[in-house]
Amino acid sequence: MPMYSVKKCNTVDTARSNISHKIFSTRKDSEKLVKKIRGFDSCTIPPCFKLLKQKILRTIFVIAMMKNAAEKQCITLDPPKCGWEMKDILEPFWFEDDATPLSVDDILKNNRPETRN
Repeated sequence: MPMYSVKKCNTVDTARSNISHKIFSTRKDSEKLVKKIRGFDSCTIPPCFKLLKQKILRTIFVIAMMKNAAEKQCITLDPPKCGWEMKDILEPFWFEDDATPLSVDDILKNNRPETRN
């Protein structure tokens, strides 16, 4: 079954990479990449796996809390283990590691489309 309408894809990050490649690949050498980037809406590609994982954990936490809303102790799960940070209030924990790659090499190594033999 295709993931995010991308055939022969096994991971969210690969689907994201393939969709990005399809959006940003230029048809002609003269076509400007900058023009494509300016009109790009990041909502059109799925989140990376690290971000999606935290979103799913937060969703599980909220559902568990709502399920127990009538109970005296409605919070049954540990917020830090469920994608939340405890500060003055609960704040979403977005993802582990760096928010952006450290270098262009990191981008190129991690975002090559999968090839099948």
